[in-house]
Amino acid sequence: MMLKALFSLPLSIVACYAIFVLSYKAVVFFSVQKTQAFNVIQDSKEVFKILLFDLLLVGVFVLQHSLMASRLYKEMIGSRLGFLQRSVYTILTCIILQFLFENWKTVSGWDIWFWDLHDSPVTSLFFSLVHTVAWCFLALEHALIDPFYLIGVKQVYYRLWGDMSPWQYMSRRLQSFITHMPHPGVLCFLILLWVYPHMSLDRWLVSTLLTWYTCLGLGQVTNKDFVYIEEQTKVRMTTTARHMAA
Repeated sequence: MMLKALFSLPLSIVACYAIFVLSYKAVVFFSVQKTQAFNVIQDSKEVFKILLFDLLLVGVFVLQHSLMASRLYKEMIGSRLGFLQRSVYTILTCIILQFLFENWKTVSGWDIWFWDLHDSPVTSLFFSLVHTVAWCFLALEHALIDPFYLIGVKQVYYRLWGDMSPWQYMSRRLQSFITHMPHPGVLCFLILLWVYPHMSLDRWLVSTLLTWYTCLGLGQVTNKDFVYIEEQTKVRMTTTARHMAA
């Protein structure tokens, strides 16, 4: 127990830093169009090898993400980590995703669709606005569900002060929402995946796989969860408007 307390604060700081770095790299990976020239790949076997490598990268992420969210992991390993479980989960997820971003291979010359934005400033502005709004709403929806709890910082803070788990202080509606949909902003994420000017074969692969994996977890979401997030959004927007008016 003393060892957990000793490493809990540095671990939570690392988790916050990892989320910050990952957020920046995610914006670059999903929203910034690559401008450097790529050699067009003619060999279909080479394309297959690249797609297989990218598929393995996504597979590693899905395996890690699913395994650490499973009941078996939580009972066998998560229970031993205790209040550090969420911080460890956050750090490992960030490491896997950053590894994916850094090692992702692009297939050149095999495009599903492509819009040249250099000669169309209006179209370029459209895609920029769509992605900016999607990222803002994605950040807002995460802010509505207690982001420090999702990262694991709140658990460490409550434990160091000798208090109960922050889960005990949440309303039943918030507990239900986190249980059913731990990753909010699904619609915004799908927009980021598919509303893009250059849909190369590798991007189509990652978009398809992440769409499938994301929608797979929506089976437990209830109408009450959507009503809750809608109510919370209205409350936050009203509060923000009042503060700006004051």
